[in-house]
Amino acid sequence: MPKQPWRAFLRDLSPHCKFAPPASERELGLAERELGAFPADLCDLLRESNGVIGEYGAGLVWTVEQIRADNK
Repeated sequence: MPKQPWRAFLRDLSPHCKFAPPASERELGLAERELGAFPADLCDLLRESNGVIGEYGAGLVWTVEQIRADNK
């Protein structure tokens, strides 16, 4: 069975999600060079949306930059 796109999966959990434009391969590469390899599922999600905001402005998924900054 094919994997469900992350946007559809997250909308099923919370219909109020707001999605950002996709992360670039450059952003992902820089973060992985600094922090080590990211899990494949996280990279897939970030390639669909560079961060996800939930209802009431709650950050459900950080942007690549937030991940980098908070994990340096």
